[in-house]
Amino acid sequence: MKTLLIIAALAFAASAQDTRSQYVTVRETTLSSSTEKITIQQPTSGAIVVIFDYAKVYCTVDTTITLSVEGTAASTTALTPTPLNSSSAAKALGFRSSNVGSGTTIDTYFVAANSTFTIDLSHFYLAADGTAHNLSLGTSSITGTCRISIKHYEGGF
Repeated sequence: MKTLLIIAALAFAASAQDTRSQYVTVRETTLSSSTEKITIQQPTSGAIVVIFDYAKVYCTVDTTITLSVEGTAASTTALTPTPLNSSSAAKALGFRSSNVGSGTTIDTYFVAANSTFTIDLSHFYLAADGTAHNLSLGTSSITGTCRISIKHYEGGF
């Protein structure tokens, strides 16, 4: 009987695995009195619901990170989200040095030099109805190296 319960528990755990496609979009850049902004947004067609997980920011100098949403659609410069765990190519688009419009500022965060700061994005998603939906993270003007990563999910909701 005990063996049967263990087998049933393992079968349930296997069936409850996360089937959503997972992606991480990463940009590391050295800045000289300039800013960096990365954006994740819906494509012009074939949009899918995008659920965010988290962002991580590391900089070699103190910086302020601004989280904003719903800016005018970005069109430059492409940054490809990396599929995780055998996920297919992402439908959401990534941009670096993004020209996204200002949108709505949600919050700003101070990141101390040589530290990694994690931002919980699990309450944010992009609806599947057009390119006006995006999420961006941008640095203040700095001279130093900065690495920003954003993890998101697509499908299987």
